[in-house]
Amino acid sequence: MGSEMNVVNEETTLTLQCTFADGTGAAVIPSAGLYRLDDVSSDTQIVDWTAFTPSAATHDLTITDAQNAILDSTRAVEKKRLTVSITFGTDNKKATAEYVYAVRNLSKIT
Repeated sequence: MGSEMNVVNEETTLTLQCTFADGTGAAVIPSAGLYRLDDVSSDTQIVDWTAFTPSAATHDLTITDAQNAILDSTRAVEKKRLTVSITFGTDNKKATAEYVYAVRNLSKIT
């Protein structure tokens, strides 16, 4: 990933590909996964912890258009935080990561 933050328009579906690896960088297939989505500025929970079951070392998570709605119409951009937690390996190791992206407020969306 580059240093620029991904920006999407409000009420736009966003698919994020998660790639899972252990501490050495070797690909792993999680036995279980959870994700949640929050608004960064207001700390508003948009999606509570939700389970998913990956079948490979990559998994697409879809953030819906409704989840990418602007919460505060006075802001030009809102940052959203996707947090992912996985369990992997025979000894049930855990790993977590987060991804922050921006949602652009479009003035004509109601």
